[in-house]
Formats: sequence, C-alpha cells, structure tokens
Amino acid sequence: MSDLPIHPFTHVQAIGFTSRGPVWPVMGGSGDGDEGGAGAESGAQSGQGASHGGSDKGFPADTPVAQMTDAQQAAYWKHYSREHEGKAKAFTTLGVTPEQIQQLQERNAELEKAQMDASELALKEATDKAAADARAATEADWKPKLLASQLKSAASQVLSGDQLTEWLDSVDPGKFIGDNGEIDESKVMGKLTAIFGQKKEQQQQQPFWGQHSTGHQSADKPGTAGRAAAAKRFPSKT
Repeated sequence: MSDLPIHPFTHVQAIGFTSRGPVWPVMGGSGDGDEGGAGAESGAQSGQGASHGGSDKGFPADTPVAQMTDAQQAAYWKHYSREHEGKAKAFTTLGVTPEQIQQLQERNAELEKAQMDASELALKEATDKAAADARAATEADWKPKLLASQLKSAASQVLSGDQLTEWLDSVDPGKFIGDNGEIDESKVMGKLTAIFGQKKEQQQQQPFWGQHSTGHQSADKPGTAGRAAAAKRFPSKT
C-alpha cells in the first residue's frame, strides 16, 4: 500500500514527493485521445451549463470564492466538507471502520520499515511527516472559512450592512458549532433573536381590525424591530 498522500479535495493520490511537497497528477491527462477529447467536450458542456444555470451544488463553477454571495460561499465550503464525510461513510459500506483501516495501514508500515535500511527509513519518515503537515495545513485553511461563511449566511437573516459586519467581528464562530462540526443555524438565530428580534421575514405586523378600529395599527415593515435593535447596539458608521 502506497504511503503517498491523498489530495483533500480531488482525492487523487500523489505520484511523487519533492522538497517542495507532494507532486499531484494533472487532472484529465489521460493518454487515450478519444477519451480525452470526450472529457474536454463534456467539460466544455458542463462549463456552459454552469454559466447559464449555475452549479447544482449551490455555488457557481469556475468562480472565485470572494465573488460568491454569502449563501454560495457557505455551500462551497460545505460541499468540500461533505466530501470528507463521504469517506467515512464509504468505510461503513465496506464493513470496516476508519480505525481498522488505520490499523491495517500501521501494520503495513511496520512491515515495510522492517525491510528498509536507515536511509530509506529516514526518507519515509520525512515523507510521512510532510504529508501529515500538508493535510493539517489544508484543513486549517478551509475550516475557518467554512465556519465564517456559514455564520455570516445565518446572521444575514437578521442583520445587514455595518451591523452585520460589526456583530461578526465581535463573536467567536466556535461558540455556534453543532455536533457535526459546522455552524448550527439554530444557535445563531437563538442568539440574534434574543438580542435583536425575529428574522426579517418573520417579523409580524400589528393586526388591522377594520376602518373603525381603535386599536393601535403599525405601519412598520417586517424586520423593523430587529433592525432598530441592531442599529441601536451597532450604530452605522458615517
């Protein structure tokens, strides 16, 4: 079993290792001319479909994350997070656990080490450490972005503009993480509605009892109370 690292997003195994890190194979670099042409044509069609109708994953393809909306960014990071969850489910389908796979890999590594000389063993240990560091660095990069994007998407249902920005700067996303390791929208909404009121689309208007009603009638639009509370707590910058 090869100990070369697996790319966290494409799940393709590296083909080598240099002082600069893992060497990844070029995607779509098949030697079969027909299949390559078909793949290129399919990719072009997919690109056209994405440009017209967008991605069915919830975010547009071939678009920088910075240019996506809050909801699209949340979908983007959640998509790649779910790919990692898919690996764990695949183990269950095979009838083994990730721990058992890890044990098999460790046993295989021990057998390989027993057949290595000192220089080969040193090279392998250095390669393993570099691969582990690369995986940790990758997760450390995308995980905070996923949480920040999900938190912003949830909070934008109550706050907007400077109020939204200042609130996001004042809170720790880690306090809103659910059991699945992602932002729990119910925790976010519970915190925000306790401070600012209901969601913008759920704010209720005062009932109208007829033209001769003596009751109080409000002309406030949905979300007025929440925005007013937010404006009071986080005044807009001028």
